[in-house]
Amino acid sequence: MQKIEFLAQDTSIQPALFQKAANNNRPLLVALHTWSFDMYNQVEFLSDRAKKEDWNLLLPNYRGANKATNPDHLNACGSKAAISDIILATEYVVSNFDLNNKEIYLFAGSGGGHAALLA
Repeated sequence: MQKIEFLAQDTSIQPALFQKAANNNRPLLVALHTWSFDMYNQVEFLSDRAKKEDWNLLLPNYRGANKATNPDHLNACGSKAAISDIILATEYVVSNFDLNNKEIYLFAGSGGGHAALLA
């Protein structure tokens, strides 16, 4: 798992986590965290599963947790900035890693599920 950064629509640099599949031309799973957490929320649950299936895994931060302790919490959840981050993070890995861009899957639950519907 590596931390990547991409240029967001508002010209800020935004983080995501990416785990490259062992082989090229493999599917991409984009997994969204719940709103109370950040991009690290799904690592333990999905990293080993992605390795087992030899899938690429992208965990965008999309402005982090919806908590007052997060300095960007007003842009978290379903803001235009957050949804744009999901799309731009996906475009970044599609452009920069050898993966199957015809097999991109979005996985989420709870508040992340809401963000998935918005995306």
